[in-house]
Amino acid sequence: MGTQFWWFFDAVTAAIVLVAVFLAGRKGFAKTLIMVIGCAASVLLGVALSGAVSNFAYDSAIEHGNVKNIKETLTTTDLSDDTIKYIEGLGYNVKLNDKKITEIFLNGGDINGELYKYVNNINGKTVDTEENFRKNMTQGFAEIMGAMFTEALSDFAGEVVYDKILNDMSKLPKAIALVEAQAQEADVTDYSEAANFLEQTYSADAYKEMISLIAFAAVSLVVLLVVMNISRKMNEGDSIGRMGDIADHVIGGFFGLIEAAVFMLIIAALIKLVVMFGSDDMILFNEQSINKTYVFKHIYKFTDML
Repeated sequence: MGTQFWWFFDAVTAAIVLVAVFLAGRKGFAKTLIMVIGCAASVLLGVALSGAVSNFAYDSAIEHGNVKNIKETLTTTDLSDDTIKYIEGLGYNVKLNDKKITEIFLNGGDINGELYKYVNNINGKTVDTEENFRKNMTQGFAEIMGAMFTEALSDFAGEVVYDKILNDMSKLPKAIALVEAQAQEADVTDYSEAANFLEQTYSADAYKEMISLIAFAAVSLVVLLVVMNISRKMNEGDSIGRMGDIADHVIGGFFGLIEAAVFMLIIAALIKLVVMFGSDDMILFNEQSINKTYVFKHIYKFTDML
């Protein structure tokens, strides 16, 4: 992942602002008023409809499929075994018991704390500081669960889950306890409860955000195209460039800033979708590059509210 082309986003932003201000200032207040109203309407409609669309699309078309795929993946997943392999690969020189790991998981308590006690008791010595062990285990669980969601859903889902667990372990004990409890049943045919909890806890919001961005961009673009067409027809035959009242052109230039802001917000939403679906190897479209920008990063942050 590189950040050397971070300037590209600010350069595009500056170019769009300059062009929009120049064209709108040249036309003046009267000829840009309809376009500005249309820009405002496009954003308002995009925001208003995106939430409803994302909830409807998720509930009707995505949730069931995600839960089904997670259930299928859980039937071939052994969290205890994955955890043992991870801990034994940390260089602590210990051999772990599968039943003990399962017992810790089923308790649904402080998993990292209980694992730390258990690992220290195996050979009767402290293998690491508790702080380092907890950090290692949080990293490990983020990798294990992220890989599981990648297999069940997509790379996008796996990255989302990885980041969520790395930043907050609080809900993971319950999730793992649900999985282990159903795995201990004599005839496991359905992981519905565990799959539903995992989906709602870790991936539902990410998919809703993705649909919301798509809906916002689509609605806003359609409205803008309609308004641009109306504005063009209304201004046909009118001379452009004839110098009139200075205030008229100044206000027109200010309206150009509003137009540019709306265009950039739509572009930011589309770029965020590319970042969400992209890989860590992408040179340009990654969060690190965007965070280095001076201007575009502030526009990009507005997409979090969509």
